[in-house]
Amino acid sequence: MNDGTIPARSEVRLRDALHARPATHLVRLAQRFDATIRLTLRGGSANAEEVLELLALGGAIGDGLEITAEGEDADAAIVAVCELVARRFDADLVPFLGVTVVEGIAIGWAVHWRRPIARQRPPSTPEAERVRMDAALVRAQAGIAALVRALPRAEAQLFLPELEILKDLGARVRDRISAGESGESAVSAETAAETTDLLIDARARLLDALGDTDGDALGTLLRASDGERVLVTQELTPSMVATLPAHVVGIIAVADGASPSGADCSSGARTAGYASHAALLARGREIPLTFVGAHVVEAITDHDNLVLDTTEKRTRLWIAPDDARVRDAHARKASRAALRVPSPPATRPR
Repeated sequence: MNDGTIPARSEVRLRDALHARPATHLVRLAQRFDATIRLTLRGGSANAEEVLELLALGGAIGDGLEITAEGEDADAAIVAVCELVARRFDADLVPFLGVTVVEGIAIGWAVHWRRPIARQRPPSTPEAERVRMDAALVRAQAGIAALVRALPRAEAQLFLPELEILKDLGARVRDRISAGESGESAVSAETAAETTDLLIDARARLLDALGDTDGDALGTLLRASDGERVLVTQELTPSMVATLPAHVVGIIAVADGASPSGADCSSGARTAGYASHAALLARGREIPLTFVGAHVVEAITDHDNLVLDTTEKRTRLWIAPDDARVRDAHARKASRAALRVPSPPATRPR
């Protein structure tokens, strides 16, 4: 067995030109191995993790490609790269990766959620801003109280601290408003240190109320969609999870600290962690949940067919997978369901 000290080597012929899409797939694949992978053709050489170097090779169909790898995963890397080349850089071989938070398998159409942007308001007086803020606090508190009444007891208790958070925020933002800040600026400043996702939840509710935007815009969007759906969002709050309708079968969200260009995201993100309130709710409802880099969310468009597999430490996500991948996902999901001990599901809005 190769211990990583001897370079692994192989030669293949390109079955597709090495243009931007294949080069991107090669980079994603190479980043998964503890090995330095180099590709050589036409006298040029490139690091398989550097897309511009790969494009500079100018590989055409039929060109001979030499692959070398050094490192602990050298042999596995060679096999994987050869398979990718042989299958004409099939995207199904290089799913996006993420951090698994709630285990499961989800197959469904993407619903891309972006929080509505509040309309710009002209400058106002501190007195007028305090009136706006008082009304926003009342609306936010009423929204949490209504949610608590609607949820099962165990879930409702997760939101009780948010009422205290809103009370404390109210006093702090009023002080900032008295010093001349707008309501939106005061709320953003006082919630910048995201110590809990309940604080993010409170911020979203206050900004929705200040901007006079529809606090149930996500619910309206989801209720208008049919079939099994996977929610795709830049920001995930506990309230979003608590109000998901039953046909939402998976969640893909951006984690704090996620690199917009890297292959993965940090598993140590403060508010996107395994024990966040949003994660606790998703786990209780058995909704597969992953946190990914921002670039992954940006790669997904509305109504893309998705296969989300969070059954391992590293989530795998396929965008527009082929029929064989979808059939395999359905089969594995059914097998997991057959092995699971039945338990009463949490009540979810419809």
